[in-house]
Amino acid sequence: MIKTNPAPHSLIDSNGQPIIGHFDGIPKHLNIENFDYRNSMDAKANLWQKHFHYKQFQFVSIVSDTHIIGVAIADIRYLGSAFCYLYDIENNHLEESSWLRPLGFDKQVTASPFDGTTNIAGQSITFNIEGGQWQVRLNTKLIKADIALEPEADSLPMAMCSPTGYSGWTYTQKHNALRISGDIQIKGTSLNLTQARAGYDFSAGYMRRETSWRWASINTQSNGTDIGLNLAAGVNETGGCENVLWANGTR
Repeated sequence: MIKTNPAPHSLIDSNGQPIIGHFDGIPKHLNIENFDYRNSMDAKANLWQKHFHYKQFQFVSIVSDTHIIGVAIADIRYLGSAFCYLYDIENNHLEESSWLRPLGFDKQVTASPFDGTTNIAGQSITFNIEGGQWQVRLNTKLIKADIALEPEADSLPMAMCSPTGYSGWTYTQKHNALRISGDIQIKGTSLNLTQARAGYDFSAGYMRRETSWRWASINTQSNGTDIGLNLAAGVNETGGCENVLWANGTR
């Protein structure tokens, strides 16, 4: 069993260092402005390095009986990118839309995993987080959606921070097998969300410039049980891991 701690209010402590470990809950702020970022010679990184070396992405996966939807927004400071893919299970057909935006143009990104809004491309994709609860709005040529991701009562996400490289860190927060309320329309036809389940990923930090990352994420209902699974290799493995199973909301 992995030892967990109460979620800190801010991920960066009063000494400018990240709080490492697994958390029961969600930090209210990452507080990156107070991070004491150092280069490999242990000198303070300059403001340019501190700004541009920070990366963040958010991802939502939706799995229904007929379709799988994946939506993401990534901010690597000098470039914003996003995609929305739609997989038709019965017809084995994949369609995708994608966007690229330089610097901060046509893009808004929250620095908090607990509250804030992230959107891109004229709000073609919007993730709105309120009190740790996710809402997703899509307005693309493939999909129109306005939904809320709803965990079981007292269900906890997997939230952790691990050391990365010489002085960096990676915070990741994932929650799978969430129920969905609202409406999703695929080319004008509403998707049946009764059996649909969703998961999200909020990851941020001063990550490695290059990595070999393998990831599996499952959201489903099987024999009346909501099952969520996250498996990862190649990241967040410095003293911990992000492999986690949810069954009917229990992490």
